[in-house]
Amino acid sequence: QTSYISVPPDFSGFNDPAKGHETALGMYQNGADIVYAAAGGTGGGVHQAAFEQKKWSIGVDADEATYASNAKYKTAILTSMLKRVDVGCASFVSDVLANKFMAGNHVFGLSNGGVGYALTGGNIDDIKSKIDAYGAKIKSGAIVVPEKPEGA
Repeated sequence: QTSYISVPPDFSGFNDPAKGHETALGMYQNGADIVYAAAGGTGGGVHQAAFEQKKWSIGVDADEATYASNAKYKTAILTSMLKRVDVGCASFVSDVLANKFMAGNHVFGLSNGGVGYALTGGNIDDIKSKIDAYGAKIKSGAIVVPEKPEGA
């Protein structure tokens, strides 16, 4: 299931926990076990819905289980996709200091440590080796991750 809270040029969907809550409830009622909340502050509502429905949610950008708006919602956060901004910043600073910086688009993904996942809460400890094996296949090109979700 894919759902968007707003469509550009309207970016209000990135800071609307109430709409995130409502949308996630609908997804859970339609059979979803896990909702991935790639929507900034709206994810707080998704985590709330997961908690209420005794389901899972996945955060985005940072380890959301460390700063959930309500401590009890942390128990519903399976993991978070980490956007490793620190890796991009460190690369930029290092290149500038070495006088090697080149302007343009710099992509930071799985292969260069630009993204990752959180282990807070221990919810995925038992499948970490499987996740890492899939990560290795993505890095090698054996698995190609689509750039857009189905239906987008």
